[in-house]
Amino acid sequence: MAGLVLLSLLLISVLLTSHQISAQQCGQAQVLKQGLIFGGTASTPGMWPWHVAVFHRESIRRTSYKCGGTIINRDTVLTAYHCVVENQRPIAAGRLVARAGLFDLDVGGPTVQENRVFDVISPPGASVRTFDDDIAILKMQTQFTYDDYVQPVCIRSVRQDIGQLVGTYGTVVGWGWTEQSTTSAELRQANVPVVSAEDCLASDRNLFSQVLTTKVYCAGSRNGTSSCNGDSGGGMFFRMGGYWFLRGLTSFSAVDAKQSGICDSYGYVGYTDVAKYLDWLREQGVRYEDPLQRPSTVSKPVPSDGSTALLRLAVDPKTKKFLQQHGGNVLLRVQLNGRRVETVRGCLQYDTVPGYNETLEYFATDNFRHVGRTHNSKYIRVGMVGPTDGIIRFGKSRFPYGESVSEICLSGWANQNSEVNRHTRTSNSEYVNTPLKIQLTPDVLSKTRPMMFRLEVFDNGNVLLTKDGEKRPFLEFNDNRQRLDLDYIAFTKWNHELFYYYDCPLDTDANGVDDTVLLRCSLA
Repeated sequence: MAGLVLLSLLLISVLLTSHQISAQQCGQAQVLKQGLIFGGTASTPGMWPWHVAVFHRESIRRTSYKCGGTIINRDTVLTAYHCVVENQRPIAAGRLVARAGLFDLDVGGPTVQENRVFDVISPPGASVRTFDDDIAILKMQTQFTYDDYVQPVCIRSVRQDIGQLVGTYGTVVGWGWTEQSTTSAELRQANVPVVSAEDCLASDRNLFSQVLTTKVYCAGSRNGTSSCNGDSGGGMFFRMGGYWFLRGLTSFSAVDAKQSGICDSYGYVGYTDVAKYLDWLREQGVRYEDPLQRPSTVSKPVPSDGSTALLRLAVDPKTKKFLQQHGGNVLLRVQLNGRRVETVRGCLQYDTVPGYNETLEYFATDNFRHVGRTHNSKYIRVGMVGPTDGIIRFGKSRFPYGESVSEICLSGWANQNSEVNRHTRTSNSEYVNTPLKIQLTPDVLSKTRPMMFRLEVFDNGNVLLTKDGEKRPFLEFNDNRQRLDLDYIAFTKWNHELFYYYDCPLDTDANGVDDTVLLRCSLA
């Protein structure tokens, strides 16, 4: 028996505008990005719009910076409990000030929103001595105004075991101690991996055996890149499904034996695991967003302008199972006459694509169900919708900083030439592009029509891009300097909104799409 699936129907042209106006969606930086923090790199204004500076008011005219914090909603900031304690006693809420939209601690500016705290909420077991329950809720006197420089972060509403993130890189940000033994005036960031509890204990048993609990996890590279003094209370963020999620709050680290009171930047750092406090946050009435757990669009009556609508669709058991696995991250293509559900069926959608200089999410192609192989090549099927500059990168590494990947930038209305580069990046803002090929490919991309193609990498180094339904490739190239691998793939963009489809069925094509619409799905 066919399963019933509730679908929200969007014409693809409306999809492109709906994300441009969602300035209040969590985990989305609105400012185009360009690079705590020992060994970190400078960020740019608006790069981390949910990160705030928490100040203690020392007098009527004087405040001093103490910690970082993270905006959860318009009137709520999360920080570490030890950030709101002084001399072993809680600080009065009236002495706490949060500044959002701040980039340079020494310079204000029109982007900064200053907000006083009227209430501080902490768990009953919170302790600055043992760092137990090192988390605190700051309730603001007035609401933040969301704009390009002030936005909320997302929080997963389901508990994901931290063990599943071991080896995964998250990003920590802050104005803490730098490798020059000074505090950083400009907000900095660093990418550090989550490490197992066993490795954490083995690194410093005297410290971590006393404070490492099931509500704490460790992260760090032990190479001088870490959170440090002044980064406390700030978040550790992970990008999932095109959104930034808060997972940890910077809590504690070992002290450098050579510098009294300064953190050991070559040791691991303990982070309060926010996922262990979801029930507590709900009990305190804290609202947060998890876009991966909700329908991608808002239900409303069938509109006259053809923008959005809801409908029920009967699908076969195989398609229903696929939808159950992937929820709202799937796009189906359905013919308007209702005869079949196919064409782009099964493609996973990757929207809210990160900007050119953001840390990208690289997908392991061997985890794809629809990856294909021949005796001398490996290929996958990819799709794009957008006006121009659809960019994909692929290579052999999941986190390829310092290594080279192949970069393809496909043209559209704004640029008739597609470009291929050998892309080598050493930080978020530092990279070198070595041109491999520039080829005229007029109007490959479209704002309203998905362009599906096969990306195939041969053992001899040749790379072919071939549109669905065509036999001749529209782009081919080779890099004679290095081996090309299709082990990992990532998607990015310049200034234009783009949507990508990946892990698509290899036995269907996108011919005859004029009488079809795209459907973003959620199970009824």
